[in-house]
Amino acid sequence: MYQDPQERLVLFDYRQGRGREGPTEILKNFKGHLQTDGYGVYDQFGQREHITLIHCWAHVRRKFTDALDSDPARADVALTHIQKLYAVEREIKQLQLNSEQAVEIRKQKSLPVTQALEKWMTETITQVLPKSLIAGAIVYTLPRIDALKCYLSDARLQLTTTSLKMLFVQ
Repeated sequence: MYQDPQERLVLFDYRQGRGREGPTEILKNFKGHLQTDGYGVYDQFGQREHITLIHCWAHVRRKFTDALDSDPARADVALTHIQKLYAVEREIKQLQLNSEQAVEIRKQKSLPVTQALEKWMTETITQVLPKSLIAGAIVYTLPRIDALKCYLSDARLQLTTTSLKMLFVQ
């Protein structure tokens, strides 16, 4: 499913499998922000000149949730940071802030949280077993951190894809 929330457009494109062919065809002329679930098929779009690839915090959260049973202390650190990001988005929505105000709140409150989480992951990855679930969550998140932070500077962008496969914002 592809969605453009500004234009209130939704496109369902059923394909067998999750190969590159479908997204490549659908997005051949696309320009703008593309938010995805982090599946590797979409990485190619981040290399295109007129596309900004954004990743989804819900998928990051799921990785750390999966690590709770095996490493609750470390997983909880990451999940606490992520919950703070969700809290800021709830605040923005509840206060019905305009775009400028939303971006300002994100920069004041969410940017330091993402920076602290990135620092914690960079330090922690050297302290965990490489094949552990917590290492997997960190290894999944760190290369995507810049694409995860993109939403901070544009109020049209969202923290997560929620149930969407992709979010387009031109």
